Order: sequence, then C-alpha cells, then structure tokens
Amino acid sequence: MVKAMISAMVMVPALLAAPAMAATDKTCLTGDDPLVASDAEQIAALEAAVELACPCAGYDGSIGKSQRDYRRCTAAQVKAALSAGNLRSKCKSRVSKRFAHSICGHAAAVEAVPCLERSTRGKLRCLIVPAAECRDRAGRYSRVACPGYESCVAAGDTNADHLINLNDSGSCIVPATATATFTPTDTSVATATPTLTPTWTSTATATATATFPVEPPLAHIVVNPGTDRVETPILPPEALTGPAPSCFPQNPSGGGCRLLAVLDGGIDLVNVFDASGSINPAAQTPDEDALTYKWDIYRPTTLQGGKYAPRGVTGYFTKQLTIAPSSFPALEDTIAGADVFWRAALTVTSIYPPFAQTTVYFRFQYQSTELTLDNSIDCYRTNFPEWCYTLAPNGIPTTEPH
Repeated sequence: MVKAMISAMVMVPALLAAPAMAATDKTCLTGDDPLVASDAEQIAALEAAVELACPCAGYDGSIGKSQRDYRRCTAAQVKAALSAGNLRSKCKSRVSKRFAHSICGHAAAVEAVPCLERSTRGKLRCLIVPAAECRDRAGRYSRVACPGYESCVAAGDTNADHLINLNDSGSCIVPATATATFTPTDTSVATATPTLTPTWTSTATATATATFPVEPPLAHIVVNPGTDRVETPILPPEALTGPAPSCFPQNPSGGGCRLLAVLDGGIDLVNVFDASGSINPAAQTPDEDALTYKWDIYRPTTLQGGKYAPRGVTGYFTKQLTIAPSSFPALEDTIAGADVFWRAALTVTSIYPPFAQTTVYFRFQYQSTELTLDNSIDCYRTNFPEWCYTLAPNGIPTTEPH
C-alpha cells in the first residue's frame, strides 16, 4: 500500500509536466488544420454555383433584381453548401461578405465600383460606391477605384484569403506580365479588319501634374496567334455595324460577332485569346504597359447565361486567356438549342485616372471535345462528384482568381 502511494506521488508531477497537445488552427483558408486544405476548392465551387444560380449580370437594380435580391439568392447557395458539407462553417462569414460586397444588384446608372480605402492610420478596407465617390479625402483617407471588377475580393484580395485588410497591397489586382506590344504583327486574319496604326503623343505637362487622355482603350484580340488557326474577331467599333447575322449586341446575352472558325477542343490542342495588341491612348510611350486586363466567359442564354470559369481556362487577369483541351462542352444537338455559341468578354482598363475602360464581346463555337454538356453540368457545381477529376478534370470550377 505504501509503495503504491509513493508510486502515485511520483507519477502526478510527471503527468503535470507532460506538454499539452498543440491545438490546430481551423481558420478559413489560412489555418494549419488538415481540413483547411479543401477550403479554396470548396469556395471556388461555391462561387461557380452562385454564378450559375445568381448571375451578377442578371441583377441590374430593377424590381426583383436588387442588391437585397442578389444577397438573398447567394445566401441560399451558401446555406445549401453548408448543409451538404461542401463548405466549412469557418468559411461562412468570409464567403458571405464576398457576395455582399459586390456591384451585383446596382443599376448601371450608379456606376458602382469596388473602392479600396486606406486611412491615414493605415487601415485598409473596401467599399462599393459610385465611381465618382471613390476619391481621396485629405487628412482622412486615400481611395483607389477598381472598375471592371464585380466584388471587393475580386478587386483587391491580393493574398487570396477572401479578406480585404492590411495583409493586402491596397491596389487593384493587376496581371504581372511582360511589356505590351501595341502594334499587332499578325496579318493573317479571317475577316477584313482595319490596321491599327496609333499615333503616340505625350500629354504630360512640365508641371507637377500630368494630364491623360480620357479616350477609352482600344481592345484588339487575336485568337490562336502564330498557328494555322489564327483569326481576329470583329470588335467595336466595327462590330457595331457588323454584318447580320454574324454580329449580335455587345453584351453577355448577345455576345457580339462570332468567330468564323470553330475552336477545336481536341486532346492535343490549346486555344489562346491574345489581347497584347490592345491600345491605351493615355500611354506615354509606345512600349508602356498601361492597361489591366479582365476576361470573362459566358454561357448562351438558352443555358441561363451566367459566367463559366472552369479549371481548364487560365489567365483571367492577363493579356492571354489560355484554354486547355476539353474545357468546354460542345453545344450542338443539346438542350442549348439553336444558340451553340459561348461568349468571351474582355475588359481593358487604363492604369491612369480616370481609369477609362472598354469591354468587348465575341462568340465562338467549341467542338471535338471530350467534355459532354451533361458531365459539365454535373461537374461545374459546388458538390461535384469524385469521378469529375477523371472524366472532366478541366470542367470543374477553377480555384484561380477570376
């Protein structure tokens, strides 16, 4: 009995001295818990589901399409993802704020933009305000407008944690690309397209303030440059008077003019949309990289419209959008009906105030792909099945900022 008591007395200090197991950090996206590894993919899938169910372009501030209606729609998608186990509760607040702080539901006349605001104390936040209100206030804060972006996270989340705070740069996200080439050199075009011959004129004055032209940028795109599949789509201003029925209105529903060639989605073929020939009249020299780029892909209206951002498409904020094989399904003989064209949109924005921008659209067909429309519908959603990694790897939602 005495030996047992002595033994117990020896063990107690030993137990008290044993180190406690370190708790893991389950913070959304940035924690060290193993569960965090799936956050980015789950959030990307949720964003794809929201874009399908609540397309931003469909919420224009009219009755039933207001900010409140958009938030109600996105909240339902977040709730569904949580209920299905496709989103951790730790991420609910972040993704909900991401959808709340967006331009969706604002009337076009408001010209709402994400506005990055840094106070004189260094605090960084983002607001959705009319572009005219995104301006500095001496002694209180400085502001940067990010036109062309749908949300604060898309505009200024430079460290990809779905927050806007001191860990971000405070600047609009821009592509890290090489120097622009302003004069297109590829003359193998499938349609008659005017030659771009800009005249460069420096408008900087000899004073401390430089003035810049407010003329909007001129977008220029070459599809599959340097190949035997090269084509230059008809874009504004020519597209506004383009031949019917090849040219439709310049918006996500109309989709602009169609490419003459059909894009080949075969196993060995990568397609490229190259906008490096776009021109910014505000550029001070011909070789200055004075534009930011934003690409979007839209479904036809017969498939409910909305953006499509699969894993096989990369470079949404660069001069070149790259499309891996079988990233889209062919739409012929499907529920898409007579509209078998995908829509591509490019927004080019001047880096100089007042940040003039131009958005252009064109349509394209996509064939010889291994991705079927049925598989695309099954895999481009929040809770896509495991088999999608094998049968539709380029058709699942992207995790790249878009």
